[in-house]
Order: sequence, then structure tokens, then C-alpha cells
Amino acid sequence: MENRQSGGHIKSWRKRYKFPLIVMITTIIIGSSLNIVFAEKDISGLLTEWFQTKKSESIEDVERAIIEEQKVQTERLKAKLQEEIEEANTRLQEFTEDEKSKRIEAIRNYADELLESIDTRETELMADIDEAINEIINHAMDEIDEVYEQNIINKEEN
Repeated sequence: MENRQSGGHIKSWRKRYKFPLIVMITTIIIGSSLNIVFAEKDISGLLTEWFQTKKSESIEDVERAIIEEQKVQTERLKAKLQEEIEEANTRLQEFTEDEKSKRIEAIRNYADELLESIDTRETELMADIDEAINEIINHAMDEIDEVYEQNIINKEEN
């Protein structure tokens, strides 16, 4: 009979602890499932945050690269423009000097032609003409110099 009683004791123990054991196992399973769900949300949040950070860093890197390249190209453009201005100024000065020389030479040649056509016996008349021609030449040279200086001033203002 003892076997029965001891066997009955086991059955009653099983009945008594069966329900709390099931509740505890169910709670553990549900709790574990919630941890997995929260872990997925945490991983998703971490990934979203990481992507946002990388996106911001990438945008900042691109902006920095653009700003640096803009500075480089601006300096390059300034240098090239300065070169072009200096070359244009040199060409303008050369052109002005050439034109000045040509005009002076033309005026002198004209004056020489006039002098040759005048009768050499009348030295007084020739002296007056020579003086008048020299005045014309000097006046023409002064006007050429004024035009040249105005071109230089206008160029410097631009």
C-alpha cells in the first residue's frame, strides 16, 4: 500500500505544481519573445541611426570637397585672368607705340615733302614753314600722347 500512497503523492505533486510550472514556462517563452522583438527594434533603430550618420557625413564630405575645389578653381581663374590682363596691356602698349611711331613718321614725311617743294632761296620763309611744321608735329605728338595716356587710364580703371 505504501507504493500506492507514495505514487499518489507524486500525482498530487504533479497536479499541484503543473499549473504554476506551465505559467512559468509560458512567461519565460513570452518574455524571450518580447526580448527578441525589442532587440529587433533596437537593431532597426541602430541601423537607421547609423545610416543617418553616414548620410550626414557623406553630405558634409561632398560639400567640403565642392568648397575646396571651388577655391582651387577660383584661384586658377584669377591667375589666368591676371595673365590675360597683363598680356593685353603689353599688346596695347606695343600697338600704341607702333601707331605713334607710324603717325610721327607720316607727319615728318609730309613735312619733308613740303620742305622740298619750297624754294630753297627763301630761307626766311622756310624757317617760318619749318617752325609751323614743327608746331604741327609737336601738336600731333601731344595729341597722340594724350590718347595713349587716356587708353592706359581707361584700361587701369577696367
